[in-house]
Amino acid sequence: MHHRLPSHLLAAGLQGTLHGAQRAPARRAVLGLLLAGGLCSPAWLQADTGALAAAQLAAAQWLAETDAGSHGAAWTLAGAAFRRAVAREQWEAAAQQVLGPLGAVRGRELNGSKATRSLPGAPDGDYLILSFRTEFANKAGAIETLTLVREADGQWRTVGYFIR
Repeated sequence: MHHRLPSHLLAAGLQGTLHGAQRAPARRAVLGLLLAGGLCSPAWLQADTGALAAAQLAAAQWLAETDAGSHGAAWTLAGAAFRRAVAREQWEAAAQQVLGPLGAVRGRELNGSKATRSLPGAPDGDYLILSFRTEFANKAGAIETLTLVREADGQWRTVGYFIR
């Protein structure tokens, strides 16, 4: 089963139960997962020594907010294309409606990654696509795909999220 909001950028939400003081450990856990996962790094990404680390940190921060149920904060961290595609209130409602029944995130493992300069329906740019196998309290074996783009200010931001 695939869940997504209607837009050319795949956008959905993920419901978790981490709150307040538990956010910092969640961020460290997600970042540790990304760093240990052996992300691919093509020549264009290797040439910018801080780019891969910055992309990993952006992904970890976005996932930590989303896992904590802070969908509005995740929307704020998302890229401009994401925010243009879906209003904050729509994002919060869709995340709760579609993914709330999945329950808390119990585990997440990096399943694969790909860096690319082009995506269908999106302008050329520097993109990093991360795939995770995620265990939710009420759904084992979900596959999450997170797409990040390096925006004009040099910051990496989430522009797509898809779960099946």
